[in-house]
Amino acid sequence: MNAEQPAGWHEDWHCKGDEASIIWNFKEFYTDAQGVRYALLNDGTAIVIGYTEDVASTLVLELEDYVVTRIVSRAFDNGDTVKTIVIPETVIMIESYALQLVNAGFYAEAAELPEEWSENWNNCNRPVIWNFKEFYTDAQGVTYVLCNDGTAVVIGFDDSTAEVVIGVEGYTVTEIVGRTFEESKNLIRIVLPEGLKIIGEHAFANCSKLTGVNLPSTLTELGTGAFTACSKLTGITVPAGVKVIPNDAFSWCNDLRDVVFSEGLETICEYAFLECRNISVLVIPQSVTKIEAHAFSGTYGTKICAKAESEPSGWQAHWDYDVMLAVWNIKEIYVDDQGITYALCNDGTAAVVTCTNSTTTDTTLFVDGYAINRICNRALENRGNVTSIVIPKTVTVIEAGAFQYCWDLTEIRFDGTVAEWNAIEKENEWNTAMNENCIVHCADGTVGI
Repeated sequence: MNAEQPAGWHEDWHCKGDEASIIWNFKEFYTDAQGVRYALLNDGTAIVIGYTEDVASTLVLELEDYVVTRIVSRAFDNGDTVKTIVIPETVIMIESYALQLVNAGFYAEAAELPEEWSENWNNCNRPVIWNFKEFYTDAQGVTYVLCNDGTAVVIGFDDSTAEVVIGVEGYTVTEIVGRTFEESKNLIRIVLPEGLKIIGEHAFANCSKLTGVNLPSTLTELGTGAFTACSKLTGITVPAGVKVIPNDAFSWCNDLRDVVFSEGLETICEYAFLECRNISVLVIPQSVTKIEAHAFSGTYGTKICAKAESEPSGWQAHWDYDVMLAVWNIKEIYVDDQGITYALCNDGTAAVVTCTNSTTTDTTLFVDGYAINRICNRALENRGNVTSIVIPKTVTVIEAGAFQYCWDLTEIRFDGTVAEWNAIEKENEWNTAMNENCIVHCADGTVGI
């Protein structure tokens, strides 16, 4: 009942550890309708001290006739049924481990961390949104936290809408918290607004029908596994503000074909594109200084074209596991009207990288203004009904499997002499799995393959 420690109490009358909580000026205990237990004080303030077994999943720590100012140590210890806690601005102190093992998101009215909140108040590192004003759910079933500074954060989705446009009139949406859209069974397309900065961990993981999403130019952070197992996602452009593509960001996106990285990207982490088997070509910007081991593991055949002149020292061993390094020092990718993809290089050369299937029988390798000097590994694999290919004499390297599975190919027309053809560096198995009767026609004679 005392307002402070009486003079006659010995200084060692209680344990002085970090978790010892003393409440002075006590009046009575009180449990509210949410199942939160308080100590009510004679000065009109209240302190959160615990909860009941049937505590609600969403808690607002406010009382009608008392001002809540403090949450004691371990007040919510192991409160795993609690999912949302709103902390009013009147709470000026939260003790160590007050929210120990709480599986909740915290919504604080304070604009920033108050000085008297213990550094261990949120020792489990649960998500915190500051400057909280109110919750809002739109007609699409998307739930937002609206903040007093004019920003909004996406925190929930009821999976009732196939096509979603994110945005709240009068607010700038800056973040989508982790797991918000995880395992949606209905989401097909989502439009993300400019102003969005953060997409949290596993925010769209296992969205099995998601085919399209735009990443706005303002985005700076992608969480681990943000789009993992979005098996119908077909394309993604990573904006310049994103410096790191984290672990599993796009792993197991089985239909992912078109991936564009912007200059400004610095790091591609382990398993970022694990098992993305339909990406044919990836262009790595000059700004990428680190690629972790197995970043593209399981892609089986993706061609890497790098803008760097040579391999940066920060690219780890096995960064290229399961991919094919095609070309360094590229300027841009070019696709001709035959469906053949070339890497155009800064030194005026070009490499044949890959191709789409074709019903045409004749193929000519040519890029105006560039000397084609290389036909990359499996570059013309499965080239449909092709029977004839014209190869310029500027070609100096033909890699393994260059014409693999071109069973109808009967002639290669080489724009040079037999000696020049024989001088071409041909990797072992350059002529594997192709028509063994194919003839190379040179300017001064013919040779077999």
